[in-house]
Amino acid sequence: MLTDHGQTNAERRRLFGRVTTFLLRFVPTPTPSLDEDRFRLSLITAAVACLFTAIAVLYALLIWLFERPPPIYYGLALEAFVTATSALLLLRRGFLRAAPWVLLVGGTFAVLVPFLREGPSSQAACNFTIVIVMAALLVGWRGVLALGIPSVVLVLGTGILVQLGLLHPTPPTTGSHGVFALMQMSSMIVMLVIFDRVRLRILQAHRQLEAKLLQAQRLEAVGRLAGGIAHDFNNLLTVILANVSLLSRTDVDLREHPEVDDIRQAAERAAQLTRQLLAFSRRQKLEPRVFDLVALLREEEGILRRLIPETIRMEVDGPEGPLLVHADPGQLSQVLVNLATNARDAMPDGGTLQISLSRATEIEGSGPPADATGPEGRALRSGAYACLRVRDSGTGMDPTTIERAFDPFFTTKEAGAGTGLGLAIVHGIVTQSGGAVRVTSQPGSGTQFSIYFPETLILPPVDAPRGVPAAGAPELPRAMLLVEDDGAVRSATARMLRSLGHRVIECAHPAEARAIWRSSAGEIDVVVSDVILPGVTGPRLVAELLAAHPVRVLFISGYLDDALKDPLLERAAFLAKPFSPRDLEVKLAAVLAAPVLAE
Repeated sequence: MLTDHGQTNAERRRLFGRVTTFLLRFVPTPTPSLDEDRFRLSLITAAVACLFTAIAVLYALLIWLFERPPPIYYGLALEAFVTATSALLLLRRGFLRAAPWVLLVGGTFAVLVPFLREGPSSQAACNFTIVIVMAALLVGWRGVLALGIPSVVLVLGTGILVQLGLLHPTPPTTGSHGVFALMQMSSMIVMLVIFDRVRLRILQAHRQLEAKLLQAQRLEAVGRLAGGIAHDFNNLLTVILANVSLLSRTDVDLREHPEVDDIRQAAERAAQLTRQLLAFSRRQKLEPRVFDLVALLREEEGILRRLIPETIRMEVDGPEGPLLVHADPGQLSQVLVNLATNARDAMPDGGTLQISLSRATEIEGSGPPADATGPEGRALRSGAYACLRVRDSGTGMDPTTIERAFDPFFTTKEAGAGTGLGLAIVHGIVTQSGGAVRVTSQPGSGTQFSIYFPETLILPPVDAPRGVPAAGAPELPRAMLLVEDDGAVRSATARMLRSLGHRVIECAHPAEARAIWRSSAGEIDVVVSDVILPGVTGPRLVAELLAAHPVRVLFISGYLDDALKDPLLERAAFLAKPFSPRDLEVKLAAVLAAPVLAE
C-alpha cells in the first residue's frame, strides 16, 4: 500500500513531494481493489484536472484582455472549468474510472466547437493534439485510438467538405495574439512534466516502501527467534526460581548460603531480560485496563529520578486532571524506564530531561516501519490522543540514525556498553498496545520521543486489594489438573501447588488430560495448563474440557504465538513464566474468587 490515512502530511511530503502530496487530497487511499496502476492514473487525472481548472480561468482572463472574441469562447472556458472540477469531484467520491472519461469528453467538446466554427485550416484543428495527449496519459492506448482515429477522420472529412463548398467556416476576424496557442503549449508541457514527476515520485515511494517492508520482515524474523529463545529460557527460569523459593520455605538457614540469594537475583535479572525480548517480539500476554496515565507517571517519577544522575535535571509535567488510556500499565512503566535510560546515555556530561503528558489531535514526527497500526492492523486516525513526550538536551541524532533507531541490536554506544534493544522494546510494547511512537531530533539539539495512545473516556474500575478473594468466595480447592509438557517445569509447578496445600494431578500430554477428565472431571476444581502444548494449544484443549464440564482455569506460559488470538485467553486468568510460589498463590486467589468458566 503506497499510502494510508495514518500517515501525517509531513510524512507524505517527505515520501511523495509537495505536488503529489497535494494531488493525494483528491485520490482515495489505495485498497486491494485499487492497484498501483489505477492509483497512478488517478493521480495523473487529478493533476490534469487541476491544471485545466487553472487554465480555464487564465484563458478567459487573457482573451478578455487581448482578443475580445465572441461570447462562445467564454462559454467554452466555463465549460472546461466545470468539466475539470467535476472530474475532481468524481475522483474524490471514488469514481475513478468515470473521472478521466468525463475530462476527455469535456475536453473534446471544448476543442470540437471552435474547430467546427473556424474550419480545418485554422489553428483550432491543432487543438485535437491536446485531447489525444490527455487520452494517452489518462486512459492509455485505447483512449488514443478511441479519440485519435475519429479526430483524423473529422479533420479530413471537414477539409473535403470545405473544398467542395459544402462547409463554410468563419475564421476569427479580430487580431489574434495567439492566446490559445500559448495555452496549448503551456498545458502540454505542464501535463508531460507532471506526468513524469508523478511517475518518478511513485517509483521512489515504491522503492522506499519495499525497503521498509524488507526491514519489517527482518524484524519479524528476529522477533520470532527472540520469542522462541525467551520461551526456553522462561521454562528454565521457572524451575530455578521455583526451587529457590521453595528452598527458602524449608528449615535451611539461607543466611549461611548467600550463593542461593545470588542465584535468585541472577534468575530475576534473566527473567527481566526475557520479558524485554518478548516485548520486542510482541509475544507477551498483555493485561490491558483503563488507567490514569498521569497517576502512573507520578508513581514512576521516583524510580526514574533514581536512574538519572545528579548532573541531569529532570522536569516532569502533566495536566491537572486524569488522562485515561487503555493499555498495560506494567508495560508502559517499562517504556518510561527505557526512554529515560536512553536519554540519560545521550547526556553523558549532564543536561535536562523533560517528561510531559498532554492531549494531542495529530501524530507528528518520524516513526519505525508499520508502527501506525494497532494490534489488529487498524490505522491510528486523527482524534484525541494521550501523548507522552520524553525530551533530552543531549547529542541528538542525524537522519540516518533516526532511520535505524528502532532496529534491534542497533546502538551508537561503544561495544559492550549497550544491547541495542531499548528502543526496539519500546516500539514493540507501544505497537502491541495499540499506540504509535514518533521521534524528532537534530544533531546537537537533543531528541524527543512521543508516545501516542488513543484517549478513552471510560472510567477505570475500582480495584480490590490484590490477591484478596471477594467476600463469599469459595474455599481453596484441593484438586488441580496440571497440564505441562516440560518435565522440569511440571515438577517445579506441582511442588509449588502442593506447598500451597493442593492435590495435583500431573499430565505431560493433552491425551492424558482428556483421559483423566473423562473419568474424574467433577472432582477437579482448577485446570492449570500451559498455553503451548504438543499438537494443540492450551486454550483449545481447555475448550474441549469445558464442553463437558465447567471449571476454573489458569493458563501459564512464557511465550505466546498464534494462541495469543484465542478468545479463551481473554476470559481466563493468565500467569506469565517465570513465576514464584507467591505469584502463583496470588493468581490462584483471584481465580478462586471468580466464577467457573463454561464453554
